[in-house]
Amino acid sequence: EFENSVLEDFVIRRRDGSPLFLLANVVDDLDMGVTHVIRGEDMVNNVPKQLLLLRALGVEREFTYAHLPLLVDDRRRKLSKRFGDVAIESYRSKGFLAPALLNYIALLGWGPADGVEIRPIAEIVEQFRLQDVNRSSAFFDVKKLTSFNAEYIRSLEPGAFVQLARAHYLGQTEGYVRHLQHRSQVLGDVPGLIDWLYNDPAEVVTAWQKVMASPDAAALLDRSMEAFAECPWEAAELHARLAEVGEGMSLKLGKAQGPIRVAVMGQSAGPPLFESLELLGRERTLARLRAARARL
Repeated sequence: EFENSVLEDFVIRRRDGSPLFLLANVVDDLDMGVTHVIRGEDMVNNVPKQLLLLRALGVEREFTYAHLPLLVDDRRRKLSKRFGDVAIESYRSKGFLAPALLNYIALLGWGPADGVEIRPIAEIVEQFRLQDVNRSSAFFDVKKLTSFNAEYIRSLEPGAFVQLARAHYLGQTEGYVRHLQHRSQVLGDVPGLIDWLYNDPAEVVTAWQKVMASPDAAALLDRSMEAFAECPWEAAELHARLAEVGEGMSLKLGKAQGPIRVAVMGQSAGPPLFESLELLGRERTLARLRAARARL
């Protein structure tokens, strides 16, 4: 229940006559025959305004509005692009299985009455009841997700596991291997060229002393992390962002690449940097840059 006296005289259209969200949302729901509106708890305050709009439009049929708890991280912050690893692509690249991720997400803010959490999604659909959803925010626990994923992996037939593992490995590196071809003399060279992708860079003393001794290294890492934080994660875009950082510091691109390469790959030379960063992914790249900056 809401007191009308606490509602402001809200705006429903612009000066040019185009509708704003509240009105457009109500009309869209009516047009599509929506009966149940299920959304985040941050939208609760819109309910009385939308009910008033429905009344003003002469709508008599009932709508059911439900609001789900928001997903939060371990610091109780709402998950967003700025806070938390929220991209499906990120979990796919790390090797999480789609059914495991779906199973875990279905249990955020709700749980089956019998307490059995790991189960086929069809059973979850059968048991789900909207009125059983918790009121408190749901903590997205990566450790628990990883545990779910481990159970799903262990349940695979050996042949299916081999196929998935091969597809994951090739999906990570297949398009990238062409960059390694002219750097390899024998096939045995390839694992060493991509070891950095699967393992954090070792402390390569020679490369570190040669590159990170530069007085520009710390500032370059700081500015690069800022530039990479939210830009599209594509090789060409990363190239452009680092070029801008280098230009702002009066450094040629070749010089600007040095600290980034050593921080991320543990080597002062190797495969193309920006294609390598794209393959590694935003979160792992930024984590390695932060580690290198802390070490400085």
